[in-house]
Amino acid sequence: MGRSADEIAAARRSLDERPVIVLQADADPKDERSVELESQARDSRIGRHQIVEGSKHYIYLDKPEVVLSAFREIVEAARKANVAPKP
Repeated sequence: MGRSADEIAAARRSLDERPVIVLQADADPKDERSVELESQARDSRIGRHQIVEGSKHYIYLDKPEVVLSAFREIVEAARKANVAPKP
């Protein structure tokens, strides 16, 4: 038996102020996958969901500069906030 959306939401852990960037391949922002990815980004108070224009499934191949930029942004934000990973 599947779990309800409320059960899944309750089971998710908050990422508080940990930096999160959820990248998504170029798609219609109104589809179900976009809604789920947006929800994942909101697990952090400073998270964001970014649709990468001109990319397909393998964003790191189509737009490596976007992936590297997101990675650098997360590392820099974590360093500034001195955020340790959750166990």
